[in-house]
Amino acid sequence: MNILVMVHDMIVPNMGGGAPRTEAVAKAFRRAGHNVFVMAPFGTEREEAEKELGCRVVPTYHVDRNDKRKQLKHAIYNPILALKTIFFAKRNSIDMIYAHDSIYGSPAMFASKTLNIPFVFDATDLISEYVKSGKGKKYVYKILSLGEKLVVKNATKIVTVSKTMKSILEKTGAKKVEVVYDGVDFDVFHPCKPKYKKKGRFVFIYQGGMDPQDGLEIIVPAAAKVVNELKGAEFWMVGDGKVLPELKKAVKEKNLEKYFRFTGWVPFKEVTQYISDSDVGLVILPNILSARIRVTLKIFEYWACNKPIIVSRLTALEEVVSNETGFFYEPGNPDDLAKKMIEIAKNKNAYAKLSENGSKEVRKYNWNDLGEEIAKISLNKTGL
Repeated sequence: MNILVMVHDMIVPNMGGGAPRTEAVAKAFRRAGHNVFVMAPFGTEREEAEKELGCRVVPTYHVDRNDKRKQLKHAIYNPILALKTIFFAKRNSIDMIYAHDSIYGSPAMFASKTLNIPFVFDATDLISEYVKSGKGKKYVYKILSLGEKLVVKNATKIVTVSKTMKSILEKTGAKKVEVVYDGVDFDVFHPCKPKYKKKGRFVFIYQGGMDPQDGLEIIVPAAAKVVNELKGAEFWMVGDGKVLPELKKAVKEKNLEKYFRFTGWVPFKEVTQYISDSDVGLVILPNILSARIRVTLKIFEYWACNKPIIVSRLTALEEVVSNETGFFYEPGNPDDLAKKMIEIAKNKNAYAKLSENGSKEVRKYNWNDLGEEIAKISLNKTGL
């Protein structure tokens, strides 16, 4: 069987987002004996990407997540991508299309309808919600929201990342929705020998995207309280995004520069090193719809490196995190976040318990197993 797998995130090198999930599924299809094509942006030569994935690759245009004109670029490129997908699927006798999120789900839907082939939609985000509150974005939100609803209603099968997300999708008309949580690659994320951490420091780490929908504005006021109570406290911000300049400005205004370290984007292996050198992983999200429905990768990556976590108390996150595996804080409340940060640093018994329980819990979220599960659902529920 010929299967086309599509994702808008750069997949080789793997830059996070939907790439780890999509890569796991593509490899699962391949292990099942199918002929797999991966349509995605690539940052390497075709030969290197195909060697990494074990699949044929179809390079697409890469729109950087931090590009201020990314919505315009996607609007221009996606009709072109839809035609490319239709022609490619017809020329290569594609039997099924699997697409991650609505950016590439839309071109996949058009190809599915044009060629009358099954289309599996992997919905882990509502992209329209990221522009809902932006200034002058009212009409952009309406267009994106309508597009997402069309993709949901026309998908042969939907796989999503949480029960909360499933409920939202079903309200928009989806009928065949299965839940498979995100996970982690244990070959990439695991405890490492110390490299960056200085003696006597207690490090809180946040790693990943730093965009308006991530709610990171509470970190600086929380840190200001923590450094007064906790000797040796440091805060490592590993990643990048639109709000990074604002974070750096807030740190400077609070005279906290000596407590913060900003690394920018680093390769996955370096992310693993930074997590291993830290003491506690932070999962910061605000109480908005786009955050309530998703289960972020960093939970599993912190656990895989044997780190306890402090996590925002949101519906989807509570599906995978309990009081036995994480400290919850009230979303948007820097005082509560600071309280939990101080408590986890000072309470050695709680720290050890959360570290041990998290490292055990994460074994259920192996990307190889989850990829196999998604692939099986995709094939069984599409009649292939």
